[in-house]
Amino acid sequence: MSETKTRDDRIADALEALTKKSEAGPVPQISITRFKPQTPWNPSGDKRTKLKRPTSINGHRLRELLLSPEEIKLLNELKPGKYGPRKSWVVIEENGGDVAESSAIHFYFPNRTVEQRLEFNQHARNLLDALTMIVEEQKRPVAS
Repeated sequence: MSETKTRDDRIADALEALTKKSEAGPVPQISITRFKPQTPWNPSGDKRTKLKRPTSINGHRLRELLLSPEEIKLLNELKPGKYGPRKSWVVIEENGGDVAESSAIHFYFPNRTVEQRLEFNQHARNLLDALTMIVEEQKRPVAS
């Protein structure tokens, strides 16, 4: 009898819990348009800015989900040219026809050898530092 009683108690407890859930009302649903996904690259979950054009670094296409909002803002400001120490960082704009939206931007910096990678790290610790340096260099007036 004690087994039946405990089983009956468990059933009664389950029914009581279900009754409480139904009395509490429906579970609020968040629509996909109001959902704010939080990631390490977007901790606030705010709507992210988009890259204006496909962008790559040393031949590797960048994914917006893995970039911080600051990096995306600076990548959108990039203009073609040579920048950085000894003008060794190159930004190339590739036009894919007559449509301006089909252009892509490519950022190249020497990184084939260990010495080249160490030299890059002496000037910029990460992508954000490098992009900040480039955008600041773009804004400086050209000496004639």
